[in-house]
Amino acid sequence: MHATPQDRHAAEGAQRVLEAFAASAHIQFDRIVAGRVLSESGRAITGDDAGTWARRLVEAGESLNLRVRYVECTLADAMTFVQQGIPVAHCSSAGDGTLHWFILRECKGRKTRVTSLHQVVADQWMTSRKVIRHLGLESPTARTRWVIGQPALSCQAP
Repeated sequence: MHATPQDRHAAEGAQRVLEAFAASAHIQFDRIVAGRVLSESGRAITGDDAGTWARRLVEAGESLNLRVRYVECTLADAMTFVQQGIPVAHCSSAGDGTLHWFILRECKGRKTRVTSLHQVVADQWMTSRKVIRHLGLESPTARTRWVIGQPALSCQAP
């Protein structure tokens, strides 16, 4: 079975998420090894939705000595992790079924730095309202799946 362009796009985004998490944790990252590990996790964890990719990232992270977790929480809860210096990723589905990865990297005042992993110009500072629209979230209080780059320190997701 051959990978579709959407599959390759999602895998590339997932690999970039792992690379960002490794950089944040000051861990050396090998793209070739990460690609192999993601491919293996793809065989072990079937499916093609955002939830499947979140589980694959957790599995791949373990093999790469990264502490990756996923939680279901609101944007405000996810922002608590970001404020502690913990990168948080989100995967949303476009109308054509393509998955798009975003990383919330840091907060300053009322703005958050969001990296879109599917665009050439990646980083943007956004208000929470714009983050909600950009990531395709239903509302500020909607619970959605977030992938966290390292375990929570003083914050526990509900």
